[in-house]
Amino acid sequence: MISIVFFSVSTLISALASSIDLLYVGDLLSGIGIGVEIAAVAAFVSGISSAPLRERAGGTTALWDFAGLALVAFWRSYSYRIFMTAGASSA
Repeated sequence: MISIVFFSVSTLISALASSIDLLYVGDLLSGIGIGVEIAAVAAFVSGISSAPLRERAGGTTALWDFAGLALVAFWRSYSYRIFMTAGASSA
């Protein structure tokens, strides 16, 4: 529960940032919050899974965690290009 509040507050800091430094602080804290959430979800999934499915559930959780992180990294790196292209093509 603490990690969810931490992540929520850090995301709010990023969203309401009035300077680039505050945005960096919010992003750093959001990254820490996501790291804690990934660990908590993995522990939760392994705890509720039955013994025959525990390995598969843990592996699937790890796969989607890191696939999601890669997707977010890609989106943050290239989203401005997509929006700039869409804006230029509509003009």
